[in-house]
Amino acid sequence: ADWTQWTHTSLTLDDCVVGLEEGIDVSVTQDLVLTNNGALHMFAAPVTNVLTDTGAALTVGGSLHVFEGSWIVPVAHPTNGAAVKIGVGADLLIAATGGIDADMRGYTRGFGPGVPYDSGGAGHGGHGGMGFGGKIFGYAYGDAEWPMLAGSAGRSATLAGRGGGAIRLHVGGRAVVDGTLTAKGGHGTTT
Repeated sequence: ADWTQWTHTSLTLDDCVVGLEEGIDVSVTQDLVLTNNGALHMFAAPVTNVLTDTGAALTVGGSLHVFEGSWIVPVAHPTNGAAVKIGVGADLLIAATGGIDADMRGYTRGFGPGVPYDSGGAGHGGHGGMGFGGKIFGYAYGDAEWPMLAGSAGRSATLAGRGGGAIRLHVGGRAVVDGTLTAKGGHGTTT
């Protein structure tokens, strides 16, 4: 059966990894706790407008606790760039060695508004890096001071790095981050 939302009053992910299919929303009325290397992987579905529409949503009415070694992994749609939105009604508490990891979870190779014309690095809030032999870089897009879009990948289907993902996070209470929020792109490779 097709379903698009996973709903709980409260939820604890303890020493387990939960990965949901593309476009599944998670709604927790009270608190969501990730502990003992617990992880939640969410994948965005393609949308019409990547600035205003959400590919998947994690909505927590209470507090979100991410303890040591535990992670939320939001994955943007690889060709459309739609992101996962994380909304927390109360407090966000991320312990050291835990966090939200969107590294290399943006556009896949050859996709994104900042894809370079040749072998240079992809752009996003600024232009990408110069490629081998002075090849042109990917151009900037989005807002460098308020980035909301997934990162573009390089042009090559086999050698380019994948773009960094997007962390769309809205917190109604306090945000205490002793851990990591990361959305870096991947490095390209050479032959």
